[in-house]
Amino acid sequence: MFNPDFVLRIETGNSAFEPDPSPEVARILRELAKSIETNGLDVGTRVRLMDVNGNTVGHATLEE
Repeated sequence: MFNPDFVLRIETGNSAFEPDPSPEVARILRELAKSIETNGLDVGTRVRLMDVNGNTVGHATLEE
């Protein structure tokens, strides 16, 4: 049975995460969950994660 790894990376070094990164990380995770529910997530597909200011701050992937 094939079991891919789910990999998530969020860089919290910009102003969208200040003074407390928790609310913005939670917002990004909610958006990612909605996207996966709606569109699925295929192995090898890289989903770009954006902060509230429109900056790319990370990605989510399913890796072999």
